[in-house]
Amino acid sequence: MSRAKAVLVENGFEFQQQEGHWKKGMGLLVAPQFAKLTVTPQGVELQAWLQFALLPGVFLGEFDLEGSFMIIPKRQLRKVVQKVENAVSPPTIPQVSPA
Repeated sequence: MSRAKAVLVENGFEFQQQEGHWKKGMGLLVAPQFAKLTVTPQGVELQAWLQFALLPGVFLGEFDLEGSFMIIPKRQLRKVVQKVENAVSPPTIPQVSPA
């Protein structure tokens, strides 16, 4: 979990204590990005979404990472999700077949 948190911090996310999730941006130029980490028996669960900013700090609706609406911030957030997944996944050992 600490590796996942480190990736979020490295990518500009700040933890929102009251809401219990991570946030990046206020909605001035790009849609604010959100992430929530939860520890489950299977490992670390990551939820990621965007919200539409009516005004800075005034958000409407939640948007997942699919579709073409707000494509640029969705792409950015997908890259962060991939980095978190890579950070918490066990490293794979390449299989070498005998010659």
